[in-house]
Amino acid sequence: MPTTRATTRPLLLAAVLVAGPGLAGGTEAAEDGPPADMRELAHRQRYVQARFQRLCAQMKEVASALASTDPAAAAAVRRAVAEALKCDVADDMEQVVGHLDRGLAALARAGQTDVVADLRRVLKVLEDADGPPLGRLEGVLGKLKGLARDQHGLADRPPAADVDRPPTDAELDRRAGRQQAIAGRARDALGELKDAGESAPGPSAPGQKAVEDAVRAMDDAIGRLRRREPEKVRDDERDAARRLDDAVKELARFIRDERTGGTDRTVEGIDAELRRILKAQRELTGSTAAAHAARPPGGYDRRGLARLLLLSRGEADLARRVGNVAAAVRDEGTTAVFPSVLEEVRGDLADVAGRLAKRRAGHVTRAMQKAIEETLASLIDALASESRRRGERPGRPPAPPTDPGEGRPARPPLVSPVAELKMLRTLQEQVRRRTLALEASRRDGRVPPAELKLAHDALAGRQSRLLEMTRELRRKTAGPAR
Repeated sequence: MPTTRATTRPLLLAAVLVAGPGLAGGTEAAEDGPPADMRELAHRQRYVQARFQRLCAQMKEVASALASTDPAAAAAVRRAVAEALKCDVADDMEQVVGHLDRGLAALARAGQTDVVADLRRVLKVLEDADGPPLGRLEGVLGKLKGLARDQHGLADRPPAADVDRPPTDAELDRRAGRQQAIAGRARDALGELKDAGESAPGPSAPGQKAVEDAVRAMDDAIGRLRRREPEKVRDDERDAARRLDDAVKELARFIRDERTGGTDRTVEGIDAELRRILKAQRELTGSTAAAHAARPPGGYDRRGLARLLLLSRGEADLARRVGNVAAAVRDEGTTAVFPSVLEEVRGDLADVAGRLAKRRAGHVTRAMQKAIEETLASLIDALASESRRRGERPGRPPAPPTDPGEGRPARPPLVSPVAELKMLRTLQEQVRRRTLALEASRRDGRVPPAELKLAHDALAGRQSRLLEMTRELRRKTAGPAR
């Protein structure tokens, strides 16, 4: 739903920017009365409040305009307005203005924290409208798998307990009852599928038509059983089972593609995406250093805070893209360590995004950015080495090797075990450097003990995951037991 976000997101983001960090420089000492800068903050807060109220009115107009052309987008905008009303954002802003007018800095800060959290909840409603809620679709997928299993079980069972005689009326009624129960569950799953997939592309949710056809086949089977026409009942039952299988495959494929962001699963495709991500990360690292160097002596001003927030969002977007690549590599299924290393990179990117959002752009954050660049470069080098080893040329994948045991093509791994071992070595060297840096910070007292404890715990968790990756690589490369 790009049009909706393009219309509403900048105003909400501006509200978050002014409402949150705006107090950072002016309220720490305001305990006895409102200083001049507190009056300025109150004025700015009134401006944000007025803009937000206008935004809600505009969102209602957008929803009305989209109702006929894009019902899903209209529904998302209405949900965002409803969330804003439920959170009482405008009233909370009014209370903050009152606190600022009276010089109650602590209450104003607490109120603005609540306002920012509420605005972010409204933003999340709009962000969730960009694509189908995959968690709900995965829940529907699980139900469809259970339905397909039960339908196959019913279709495989003959109508009569004794195959040498025709089924009795009581047996036909019991079978009709079982089929009706499955059909009822299928209708419930169909309703959930329609709701969860309303923002998916196309006129219907993925797998929806197949489930509808399955329900029709079930109804046909129930009708035959009640008319005492058991001859073709099993054909209808088997047709329903096949339709459910089709729905499961279609929905699973859709979820997989959404999870991976449509990432190309070939060596060339993954290499190209990682190179794009590395280039973007280097730009963000340079911009972070520039933002930190340009900050005034008293800390970041509004322009600096806005710059850090944009950098944070850039890192968060790279974390999403790396997550897509990790999902694609895991789905490709030939490597033991590669997807886990990518998940480590994704986690580091998310950590950097969080630090920048908290106005932490110092040497620790920049060191993390450099480590991310190093890991991405090692991954790209592993892919390039594998391409050279196979003798690949752009646009021409190598011929698949032959499995000597079965005489049919066997898919080669995305990268060799040696390349994965080099990735582990790179991560282990990073752990060693971070350990030394933490020890130096402990000795010179630059980092508070509580923060040191968190950093040590995070490093211990990474070391534990590295150990598990190494064991997984050993299991995957070990030969058959003799």
